[in-house]
Amino acid sequence: MRPPTGDPMGRTSDPAVRGNKAGSRLIPLGLILLTLLTFSPTLSHDFVGWDDGPNISTNPDFNPPTFAGLARYWKEPYLGLYAPVTYTAWAGLATLAQLDPGPHDQLNPFFFHAANIILHALNVALVYALVRRLTRHTAAAAVGALVFALHPLQVEPAAWVTGLKDVLSATLGLLALLGYLTAIGREGPAGRPATAYALATLCLLLALLSKPAAVIIPVIAGIIHLTVLDRSLRSAVSTLGPWLALAAAAALLTALVQPAATIVAPPLWARPLIAGDALAFYLRKLLIPFPLGIDHGRTPTTILASGWAYAAWLLPAAVGLLIWRFRQRFPLVAVSALLFVAGVLPVLGLVSFDHQRYSTVADRYIYLSMLGVALAVATLLSLPAGRWKWAIAGVALTTLTALNLLQQRTWRDSPTLFAHTLGVHPDSPIGNQGMAAIHSAAGRPREALPYARAAVRLAPRDPAAHHGLAVALAQAGQPAEALAEFARAQELAPRDTMILYNLAELHAGQGNLPAAIDCLQRALDIDPGDQHMRQTLEKMRQRKRP
Repeated sequence: MRPPTGDPMGRTSDPAVRGNKAGSRLIPLGLILLTLLTFSPTLSHDFVGWDDGPNISTNPDFNPPTFAGLARYWKEPYLGLYAPVTYTAWAGLATLAQLDPGPHDQLNPFFFHAANIILHALNVALVYALVRRLTRHTAAAAVGALVFALHPLQVEPAAWVTGLKDVLSATLGLLALLGYLTAIGREGPAGRPATAYALATLCLLLALLSKPAAVIIPVIAGIIHLTVLDRSLRSAVSTLGPWLALAAAAALLTALVQPAATIVAPPLWARPLIAGDALAFYLRKLLIPFPLGIDHGRTPTTILASGWAYAAWLLPAAVGLLIWRFRQRFPLVAVSALLFVAGVLPVLGLVSFDHQRYSTVADRYIYLSMLGVALAVATLLSLPAGRWKWAIAGVALTTLTALNLLQQRTWRDSPTLFAHTLGVHPDSPIGNQGMAAIHSAAGRPREALPYARAAVRLAPRDPAAHHGLAVALAQAGQPAEALAEFARAQELAPRDTMILYNLAELHAGQGNLPAAIDCLQRALDIDPGDQHMRQTLEKMRQRKRP
């Protein structure tokens, strides 16, 4: 499948390329600046009520950040995920954010949004470097990188503060891939390839510690090793053995700490159908990226009940057959397809995962798969053809930019995000939970209750839905119903300390301090490092004393 001429390691005999080295060095800088400019509106955005709170804005470990608080993320998983490098980055950003606090002395979201778009812009430059190395075509690689930068599917990880997990993991993963190509393709002193490989392996390890989804990086490296470089399977296994071992360890740890216990796993025979539906969804959104949102409602149960899954697989199958048919003529397009599928392989539904309680597909899941799209675009543009291809590319990039800017606006704040979510998917549990939380936080339980009840109806096994309804009922002065919902939330998530904390608040409000103290003590048994919980417990004990 290797291209017939040239050097995939980047050493080229093309005088046009060699003669324009100075200009090609400016292209990554231009790509970075254009990406930063396009995503600059997000700098004025707020945190949103979808994971930003427990991760950052209301996380007591970051308000203020301390070494003791940071250490917990290296010792144990948090919120069902072991990603200590990401939490270390957030701790550093929280330190900066406190130097220039936002309203009410809260963390300033500017610094977190700035980090996201800077990393995304860096990823664009890394994608350009990787695609240019594989295609040996500067202009085509630049356009492919711009598709990676500007496609509206990329807005979620770049505009969502919690999306730092995705962009940071991708940055380190792309550095690992470039280092790997350097290590196995460089001719020179014997120590230099070994150093490059060691640095690439370190980047892979940090990527896995940023988000376990980086387990796909060894797979991507293996695809390039076997196809573009045309090396043997034996050499790939030998070189990638340590990487595969790291990825396997990360996958095992993720399975242990995030067992997807709150979803009903589909039968094995149905999982290829669910994966086919997911691939069909992503192919459609690549071509028509509208509407997009945080909850597309494509749960395994919904997909199988609709009957669409029995036919959806035909679309990716047809595309795959077409690519296979012309693989000899367009070998890099076939490689692009493999990279695209590899990027979403862990979240296609072949193996159950936690987010499937809402949807198997998500915009952010395709972030690194866009490397395959960038390579395909660059490959097609590098083919000999008329000037029309560049005109089409210009129109496509302009359209993507406009849709990108529109999608960014939906991330402005929580009310905007959740209203948009319900507009895309009216039966979204996430959207209903979010709107309920907004009204509860504003002390409007009457407005919160319809959304909270809808969330429970739509996701009866979701502890967050029952927790949100419990809070709204408590605010509405219905303690008996609130206690029942708290009990159900605890049954589904027995180690969720926030449920215990709010239950303690309800007991304290009713004058039942012993029950409140018991709830807080149980929460501290689960999370001994929560200083806010410990201070609240001490205050309640003082109130109990005569």
